[in-house]
Amino acid sequence: KIAARAVSEADGPFVRAALINVGKNKGVAVGHSVMSVDGMYGHVVRVGSNSSRVLQLSDLNSRIAVMSADGNGTAILVGNNTDFPEVSFMSDLSDWKTGQSVMTSGDDGVLPRGLPIGQVIKGSNNNLAVDLYVNKSPVDWVWVYPYEPIPVPESDEESADVLPSEDRTPLNDNVPASEGQE
Repeated sequence: KIAARAVSEADGPFVRAALINVGKNKGVAVGHSVMSVDGMYGHVVRVGSNSSRVLQLSDLNSRIAVMSADGNGTAILVGNNTDFPEVSFMSDLSDWKTGQSVMTSGDDGVLPRGLPIGQVIKGSNNNLAVDLYVNKSPVDWVWVYPYEPIPVPESDEESADVLPSEDRTPLNDNVPASEGQE
């Protein structure tokens, strides 16, 4: 964990963003999540030598993969420049209900799974929204949560592990010759 002081940013490119007083000098990288004592605050979108810009979850430009803690629901949490971002693009078999806890799902491959975010509420137009845990108190101190996603396997054929040809079983090995031939 990398401790940092957060200050609101009024003249930046985002409506709801903050500056933190740590950057490359402390190992911060784009995509790292930023946490308060109450829950997830946002994620790093720009890193300098000694400071970083954090996009808050409520900003119109914020989109993260989330899941319900009480069920099997997955969705995208979409910022809308209010204190209550919306739950959108819910999975077909989801069971989202008001009062459920929401956390990161890790499905985006950027954020780790299980970071606490908030609770589901009825939003405007009867949409589902999330009352963010960070809405409960002012945010002065945060910590950056460094996370390295699982790397994608190399596409280089020399480094790819492939079963030797004698260990491969042809798909039609158990099919009688009369059925496998036309």
